[in-house]
Amino acid sequence: MKKYKLAIDIFGWIGMVLILVAYGLITLKMVDSSSVNYQLMNAAGSVGLIANALFYKAYPLFILNVIWELIALYGLYTSLF
Repeated sequence: MKKYKLAIDIFGWIGMVLILVAYGLITLKMVDSSSVNYQLMNAAGSVGLIANALFYKAYPLFILNVIWELIALYGLYTSLF
């Protein structure tokens, strides 16, 4: 597992940045909550955090991000269809 640590850490950091950027963009009214880009940033970000949480056995963070992912995927679906 040690050989994957760097990759998992990078996924976690990228996920965190994507979610924070999405939050910042919506707070600054630079993107609409129903936009595909916003939903994709949330979905991709939560995948990175899910991988990180599983690796480190941070189960509350894992559950939070699974729910975040489901909400983002639903938002993406409604944005596209």
